[in-house]
Amino acid sequence: MKIPLIIFFWIFGLCFLSNFSIGGLYPVTYVTGILVGIGLIGYIFGISFYGVKKTINDTRHVRLNKLINSYNYLLYLILPFILILLVKFIILIVSDPSAVTRQSLFGNSDSHSILFGSQAIELLYIIFIASFIKVLVIIGFYLSIQTKRIKYLLIANLIFIVDSIIFLGRGFILEFIFQLIFYILIYKYINIKLSKFYKFSTLFIVIFLIFFGSIISKVRGDSDVINLTDFFYSQVVNYHTVGFVILDNELNNIRSPINISNTYGLATLGVLERIAVLIIRRFDKSIDSVSGQNGEYLAEFRALGYNANGDQLNYNAFGTIFYTFYQDGGFIFVFFGMLIYGFFLSKAYYKVRCGNDSYIPFLYLLFQMGFNSVFFSPLESSIFWIVVIVLFLFRYISLNGYNKTS
Repeated sequence: MKIPLIIFFWIFGLCFLSNFSIGGLYPVTYVTGILVGIGLIGYIFGISFYGVKKTINDTRHVRLNKLINSYNYLLYLILPFILILLVKFIILIVSDPSAVTRQSLFGNSDSHSILFGSQAIELLYIIFIASFIKVLVIIGFYLSIQTKRIKYLLIANLIFIVDSIIFLGRGFILEFIFQLIFYILIYKYINIKLSKFYKFSTLFIVIFLIFFGSIISKVRGDSDVINLTDFFYSQVVNYHTVGFVILDNELNNIRSPINISNTYGLATLGVLERIAVLIIRRFDKSIDSVSGQNGEYLAEFRALGYNANGDQLNYNAFGTIFYTFYQDGGFIFVFFGMLIYGFFLSKAYYKVRCGNDSYIPFLYLLFQMGFNSVFFSPLESSIFWIVVIVLFLFRYISLNGYNKTS
């Protein structure tokens, strides 16, 4: 199946599933159905604008030696920060394990992170170093495919794992599962095929990491005794549909920020808007970042249903990409936001399909953006736009000497 259609059915299917309260979450109302429907109509228009005929003669390839150099420079930049934080994390765990929680590691408006000790340093790490780590993973994936040297992806993934563990996160599990899915979907469009040993060993590693992730859940205090039925409802069904439930909750709340005023693209700009606000605040303290306010607001836990035992279900930090688009400009922004996303995803897909492997990193990022859009808004994340800019820079460097086409 074509990648753009997979994203369509992924969003549609999970939104449809959120109507039935399978895991105990409140079912969404017709308002959310209409909003998501308008977005998906725009998405269909977007993916229809770009087709295989427009890319049939576009078969450029990157200069791997230049991309490898860029990869190495980025690796050397990241390593010192990761090693320093890892040492501090180990010291904290050894000295007082009970004090190490996600809240204490990230900090909040009232207290600084125990890892960084400074809100400014923490913000710089989250915006830039975390973005560079993501770029390293994407480029490592690409280089491992093109060179048949798995070391590029292994090193990048190892750094990604360390970064996740330092903050008691489990994002690396979904990242590795996504890498497997992405390779399966594009392998017939690339000339390099990975060995069966690599495929099976990677699958084994992913399965191992899923169990490792459950250990992190225990450390975080997310679960007690693991029950398979409860795990299915909470980590599979509810985890994948709660974004739409929170979106529905906000749409039907007249006091919600998305119903008070429009932000006209500021939310979509995400970290770029946040950086601009940080500069402006040096002269005007009254200015606040839209994405920063959204992050704090959505971090608040909400009562969204009851499980089979009658226990209240509380979730936070989700909202889907539709939350961002609707806040920026209502139904119109939802339609055109999804249209633009569909266009660029379709363009990247057909470029890769027709032999232009320089678009693989962008297809990786945009495809993953579609998957993550049912959980949160990638556009408002602290890394998305920085990753886009760095990938464009790397692409320009590695294609230097080739004739440019659209």
